[in-house]
Amino acid sequence: MSWDAAEKKAASVGKFISLKDGDSVTVAILGEPVEYTGKYGLRFRLNAIDPTGGEPKILEVSATTLKAIAAHKPKLATHAFTLTRSGEGTGTVYSFTEARALTDAEKTGLAQVPLLDLEDKPAPAAGASAMPF
Repeated sequence: MSWDAAEKKAASVGKFISLKDGDSVTVAILGEPVEYTGKYGLRFRLNAIDPTGGEPKILEVSATTLKAIAAHKPKLATHAFTLTRSGEGTGTVYSFTEARALTDAEKTGLAQVPLLDLEDKPAPAAGASAMPF
C-alpha cells in the first residue's frame, strides 16, 4: 500500500454511520444523495449529522432505504429524523421516521456545515465497530 493510499484510508475512518441491530440515531440529512456501487451493489450515500451538534457522517443506504428517506423529501431541510436498524445480514431493515422539527438555530447551524465528499470514501469493513456519531 502506498503512503497516499494509507493516508486516504486513515482519513476516512469514523466517517460512516454504523448501526447494529436495535440501534437508533437521530439525524438531519444534508445535501443530495450520491449513487455509489460497492461491495453490496448499488448504494446511495448522504451527508447526515446529529442536529444538536457534531461532525457530519456518511449514511450509506440501499435503494429501499433511500425510498423511505425520499418519502420525507419535503421535510428533509426542516426536520430531524430517527433512523433505526432492525435485523442482521440480509434480514436487515431500516426505518426512517420524523423525529421533530429543527429549531431556527439548528437550521442556521446546519446550513454552515461543510459537506463530506461522498464519492471517495471506502465503506467500513463488515462487522467493524463504529459509533453512530
